[in-house]
Amino acid sequence: MSSVGRDIAEVFNDVGAKVFINETPTFDYIDSDLNTQVSNPFIREHMIEATLPYDTIIQPGDIINFEATQQRFLVVNYIPDVFENEVAAISATIYKCNVYGYFYREKEIAADDNTPMNFKYKRQVCWELVDQNYLVFTSALRGNTSEMLGTQDFGDIVVKRHIVYLPSSMNIKTKDRLYIDDTEYYQVGNVEKRRFNNVMVISLHEDTRHVNYCSGEGGSS
Repeated sequence: MSSVGRDIAEVFNDVGAKVFINETPTFDYIDSDLNTQVSNPFIREHMIEATLPYDTIIQPGDIINFEATQQRFLVVNYIPDVFENEVAAISATIYKCNVYGYFYREKEIAADDNTPMNFKYKRQVCWELVDQNYLVFTSALRGNTSEMLGTQDFGDIVVKRHIVYLPSSMNIKTKDRLYIDDTEYYQVGNVEKRRFNNVMVISLHEDTRHVNYCSGEGGSS
């Protein structure tokens, strides 16, 4: 057991910020600082440097909610700080969640006795809700996700116009629909599951497909 890590962890309990994990009562304490090394306002606000106790239960891909501010962040970069051959703390980068999104997938509708005859032999589909969560949505930067490196600071990363970061545990596939509100819905393009540990990066583009949501879905239920 790390004696240095244990001493640092005790400090977190006294002066750290309390955060709840994945919308549960489970919590831990962390320290966080604004990224002062970049001038981009979006990055300064949304990409926060954090330090976690060596024995934290917080893991990459978790969404943490600060009790004091009710702001949610996705845990992305996650690197153990080693001192005298023991883990003393965890350095992390956390990305601010700025939207709540609903993911839908096309589902084929089976014909029944009430289906009009002229539709019985046509393929009918609707949007079925498959997952939902807080997300990191950005349209402020430029470039291509394939240019990113797993160890690269976000301030150096150049990304596409519409990019979302989200936990890799979510049930997301290419061609799904991301619904934010009645004016914002997108088709999921590329899905990168191995760029970061337990964090997916998906690209989005305009979705011009049908708006037929399955019974009871309502577009955002």
